Amino acid sequence: MRIRGIALVPLVLVVAGCGAVDEPPLGAIGTITRESQISRPIDQYLPSEDDLARLWQVRGAATATCYARHGVPDRTSVPPRLRERLREQRKHDLTRSPLYGFFDTGDAHDNGYGTSPDSGHGLETPAPWAPPEVVKECEAAGSAAVGNLHLVTDERVLPDGGPPPATADRRVAEAVDAWAGCMRAAGHPYGNPIDPLLDPKWRRPISTGDGTRQPTTAAEIDTATADVRCKIEVNLVGTAVAVQAAYDQRYIDSHATQLTEFAQRVHGYTRGQAN
Repeated sequence: MRIRGIALVPLVLVVAGCGAVDEPPLGAIGTITRESQISRPIDQYLPSEDDLARLWQVRGAATATCYARHGVPDRTSVPPRLRERLREQRKHDLTRSPLYGFFDTGDAHDNGYGTSPDSGHGLETPAPWAPPEVVKECEAAGSAAVGNLHLVTDERVLPDGGPPPATADRRVAEAVDAWAGCMRAAGHPYGNPIDPLLDPKWRRPISTGDGTRQPTTAAEIDTATADVRCKIEVNLVGTAVAVQAAYDQRYIDSHATQLTEFAQRVHGYTRGQAN
């Protein structure tokens, strides 16, 4: 399972009382019981799905032009179903987060932890056969056409990679401890919210015979529903999102100029690009 285009590693949680020196002040903590309630201050600075699609198109056109110049025609330069896949990934960013793990209240009862849609890497189109130096040149040309932006749906696209994650914050660690206690009581001894998503027991590879996946097991559904229930009971997601919002705001305040320039750059790259 991959989240936000990167392989997950277990969260490193600090002991309560440690690491508090640089922790930003915390505002009100809302109660979050479904993923549609999740929002962050940084969201308004992220490119829209339409903007990302246009950036992909600009990048793809520059890449294809370079390949054609080297005699490599018919280059597939834009991923198929691009806007649909970007929308799927945005939803995935909410329901499977490095900050709080799995939180898909609508799907847990039916599909357990489900499957991951395309990450940023999954949206890449494979390079055609060409000499290595041509591939290097043309892929670089495509990236340069959009200012070498990392075309992903989350905050990694922003200047300096976006706000730092709040995963090691003392207040998140305390909420995670409460969640872990709830999970132990339910018979699922996971130490942090990412662990269930990484559990190899829930991997369901596609069958090589008919292209379908193995059905979700009762054990996976039981674990996923307990996972979501415990997060709601201890308000892990509400706490984690509130703490992350404080880090978001500190980043926004310290990067005001860069964020304005970033928005202008995106507009400049996509200006005149057809929908």
